[in-house]
Amino acid sequence: MTVLCGICIAAEWGCEFAYVSFAHIWFFTPCFKMLDINCSCMKKIYSQCVGCLIEPCCMACGMLFHQFKK
Repeated sequence: MTVLCGICIAAEWGCEFAYVSFAHIWFFTPCFKMLDINCSCMKKIYSQCVGCLIEPCCMACGMLFHQFKK
């Protein structure tokens, strides 16, 4: 019984591994690469907005609280 079921289970796991490998190589990796390329522009815009809008406020608060001593 183990020999018969073991062969079937091994074949199923082999097919499962082949499917997962195929999906990662031909679907997920290209999708992540495309996402990385397309989002790099948005990343630059976001970092510029944060640098221009949020960073001055944080620097001002930091300089204000820097004057407090223990």
